[in-house]
Amino acid sequence: MINNQTSLTSKLKMAGIIARLPGNLPLNSITPVTDSLLASPIQAVEITYSQPGTLEFIHDLTQRSQGNLVIGVSEIDTAVPVEELIEAGAHYITTSQFNADLHSACNGHNIRYVPGIISVMAAQMIYQKGFTLMQLRTGGPNGPDFISMIRKVLPEVSLLVDVNISENDINSYANAGAAAIVASTSILENAEQPMADIITRARTLQKAWQKATSAL
Repeated sequence: MINNQTSLTSKLKMAGIIARLPGNLPLNSITPVTDSLLASPIQAVEITYSQPGTLEFIHDLTQRSQGNLVIGVSEIDTAVPVEELIEAGAHYITTSQFNADLHSACNGHNIRYVPGIISVMAAQMIYQKGFTLMQLRTGGPNGPDFISMIRKVLPEVSLLVDVNISENDINSYANAGAAAIVASTSILENAEQPMADIITRARTLQKAWQKATSAL
């Protein structure tokens, strides 16, 4: 079970690379994309919520992976029934900034809420609410410095870093203290992408991450 913050953090750290996927993938693309990720193997994905189709996509991912994928859902609001996401197979929900109503709904349905942060002050405020797992959207040359700054102030916090990353940048993010990378379009760019290309991209990032983190 990964319905507590400690075990979820551990699973995501173990995964290292989390594949960001659009929730509106055409149905005929779900199977090849899923099989490509499983062949890599990717251990965690984060799906951008989009109706219609997202719930079915999550369900198919859960079934095809036999429950071996950690599945997160992003960009949802309080109008989305949390219980439906859980029934489909989601393990955590994340938003770009802290949402108190969504936090309450997640607590009520026993699914982890991972708040997003945009500043050190936001991280401190959320940490005071009891969160030690947060998501940071960053990128560019100052991304690793921002991570280092937050980790210096809050060393207990684990950061999922959402960034369009290349293998050449991974070492900097790992050294800065990122717990895992949510690879936005670094793995999947579009629904027509060949399976071999998805697998190659995923394995390249994973190999770079493993090399970087093993040296820490």
